[in-house]
Amino acid sequence: MGAREGRIFLKKLAQILKKGFIGIQISTMEANFPPREELLAQAWRHLDAVAALQRPDDSDPRFAKGSFPGERFNRYWLYRRADDNLFFTALVVFTLGQLAEDFPPERRARYEALRAGALEAYPLYRHPSGRPTYNFWRTRPSRHFPNGLLLGRLDHFRIADDIDDTALVHLTRPFSAAEKRRLRDELLARANGKGRSVRNGLPGLLRLPTFTTWFGQAMYYEQDACALSNLMLWTRREAFAPAPADLATDEFLRRVLWEGHAERSPFRAAHHYPETHLVLYHLSRHFAAAGPQAEAERQHLRQRLWQRWRDQPPGMERLLLANALMRLGQPAPLEPLALRDEPDFGHFYFFVAGMLTAIERPWVYRLARHPFFHIRFANRAYFLTLCVEHLLLAARLRQR
Repeated sequence: MGAREGRIFLKKLAQILKKGFIGIQISTMEANFPPREELLAQAWRHLDAVAALQRPDDSDPRFAKGSFPGERFNRYWLYRRADDNLFFTALVVFTLGQLAEDFPPERRARYEALRAGALEAYPLYRHPSGRPTYNFWRTRPSRHFPNGLLLGRLDHFRIADDIDDTALVHLTRPFSAAEKRRLRDELLARANGKGRSVRNGLPGLLRLPTFTTWFGQAMYYEQDACALSNLMLWTRREAFAPAPADLATDEFLRRVLWEGHAERSPFRAAHHYPETHLVLYHLSRHFAAAGPQAEAERQHLRQRLWQRWRDQPPGMERLLLANALMRLGQPAPLEPLALRDEPDFGHFYFFVAGMLTAIERPWVYRLARHPFFHIRFANRAYFLTLCVEHLLLAARLRQR
C-alpha cells in the first residue's frame, strides 16, 4: 500500500470510527432518556410557565399588554434595564407555532390564547405609516431603549424597522396579498448593491447581492446570517419567484456553513447573534426547511453541531445545539436544564445590540466585536420556550 492509499485508508477508518462513536452515544442517550410521558409532562409545565409570564394588561407601564417582559444588560457597564420589545414576543409565538401539531387539544387552546394576546401587541411595533414592516421596539409612539435614563432620550439611537422582527411577525399572523407584495418590493429595493453596499462583515461575501437587515433609508447595509435565515423561512413559505437577492442570500447562508464562519468569525457572520451556537441554531432552522437539494448541507451541519456539542459548552448552549440536531432529525443528548421546574438560565443571552457595528471604519469595526460594546438581551419566557422545544423534539424522535 502506497503512502497516498494509506492516507485514504486512515481517513476512511477515522470516519467509520467517528460514526460508530456517535452511534454509541445516541444508543446510550436513548437508554437513559426519561419515559416519553415524562418529557411531555415537563414540556406542558414549561408551557404553562410561559403563558404565566405574558402581560395580561397595561398595569405595568414598562411592558405592552400581550408581550413577554425581558431585559437588556451589559456586565462591563454595570447596566441592566427592563426591556419591552417585539422580538422575543414574536419568537415565542413562532417557536411554539412550529411545535403546535404536537399539542393535545387543551394545550393547543393555551397556545392559541397566548398567540392571540401577542398579536394584540404587534401593531405597537409596526411602521407608523402602516407599511407592513416592524421594529424591535415600539413605534407608536417611539420607545427605543425603553425604561432607561439616557439612550432612549437620544434620537441618534432610534433604529429602523428590520427584516428579523418583520419576518417573525409575517410568519405568525396573516397578511393580505397586497401587504405581502409590498413587503417583497421593500426587501428587493434594499438588496445589497441597490444604492448602497455592505462594508462591515465577511470579506469574501460582501459583494453578494443579498437581502440586508434594515429598512431605513439612512441605515447602513448589513448581512446577518441569523436574521437572513428567518427572512428566508418567510420567502420560502410564500413561494415567490426567485430573484437574484433570494439566490444570493441562499448562497451566503451556504457559504457561512461550508466555510466555517459560524465557528471562526460568528460576529462577522451575524452581528446581532455573535456566538457560534446561535448561528448554528439558526442555520439548522433554515436548512431543515430547505428541500432535498440541501441534504449535503444538513449532513455537514449535523457533523458541525456534534463537534461543537462534544466541546461541552454551558447548559443553554448545549440545549440549543441539541435542538438544532433534533430539528435535523438527529437524536441528541437530553439537557438536564430542561427537566427542571425552575431552570436557572444564568447570564445566557440570545441577541445583542452592537453599539459600534454601524460605524463603517475598519479600526472601529475591529473594536465592535468586543462584548464591552454589546448590549445583550435575555427573555425568560423565550428561554422556557426553548426548553419546550427541546422536550417536544425529543419526545417526537422517541415516537418514531
